[in-house]
Amino acid sequence: MIFGMEAIFGAEQYCRGDGTARRVGDKLILHFSGRSQCIVVAQYDGDRVALPGVVDVKCADLCRGRGSLEGVTFPRLAFGAEARKQVIDHDGGPICPDQ
Repeated sequence: MIFGMEAIFGAEQYCRGDGTARRVGDKLILHFSGRSQCIVVAQYDGDRVALPGVVDVKCADLCRGRGSLEGVTFPRLAFGAEARKQVIDHDGGPICPDQ
């Protein structure tokens, strides 16, 4: 499955990424696309994704300023391929890439 996420902590402090996810029980294995090579094993309860308090150092490439993905929780905003196209980031673009 494809995912996208964005966490904004203030002006010029944010994290943003997308990629593919694979569900294993109550966990999601998130493989971020691009140069970061970031992989995160997150908790997933069907409605929210909770990232662990410590993530791989490669995940820092997804963040700007003092932003970090460590310990961040994201609500699930959309279900299905068509719904994900409606979720936008703070710049007004789609948060999930096209397949």
